[in-house]
Amino acid sequence: MKLIFINLNLIIVESLFIRKKLVNELLFEKLPSKREIKIMSKYLRIIFLLPILTGCVSSTVYNLDAHVNKNRFEVQIKENRKNILSKSKQSNSTYILGDENLIPGPIELISSKLSDYLLPSATKDIKEILLNHFKLIIYWPNMGKIGSSAAMAGASYPAAILYDGFSESYSFSTDGVISQVSLSINGTEYKCSSYLPARDEVSALVGIQMSSKGMPKPLNEVLNRCIIELIEKTPFEHKEF
Repeated sequence: MKLIFINLNLIIVESLFIRKKLVNELLFEKLPSKREIKIMSKYLRIIFLLPILTGCVSSTVYNLDAHVNKNRFEVQIKENRKNILSKSKQSNSTYILGDENLIPGPIELISSKLSDYLLPSATKDIKEILLNHFKLIIYWPNMGKIGSSAAMAGASYPAAILYDGFSESYSFSTDGVISQVSLSINGTEYKCSSYLPARDEVSALVGIQMSSKGMPKPLNEVLNRCIIELIEKTPFEHKEF
């Protein structure tokens, strides 16, 4: 089973280093500091809980129903994704949601957003909408580097790899959520990508609390921002943002 929350190698190395230091100090009758004991205890708890945490988060379903309207855009969105991710996928400090992790699904979510932001007059000009790409990503550079000096210093991490060419490379240090969408409207492709800090919600999800209660709100908000960005690139009439 993949371990998705902590860089396990980092934890093991640091834990072994501290353990060796503790043993050496005990041999010479020097008691370890409270800080060293606290760090070792924290790492041992995390390692013990990782398999449990992994299974819980990978199967979590995020219900965004409360944050979207029930209206659907009049022009039906057609599926055109080459690689549909049905179940969640973990990579480094990212957790990519699969279609099965979302209620409603991607097409219903996007249709609702288009209904929110495009004016009714746009429907007469739009003949076809294809969904080429859709990703909602939970990103935790800090949770993924617990115990590292970089995370403790608040260093930023490059996020270009997360955007798959959807945006220029830039960095951020706060745990949060990312949205990527590509739609072809009347034969022209429009892309968007958006990032939203959500430190508290992500910490609750991938930390000891294992609570996903707060995640639907930032996931919905980051998708809102992405769709607004996409709509502003189109020639179709839309609401003022």
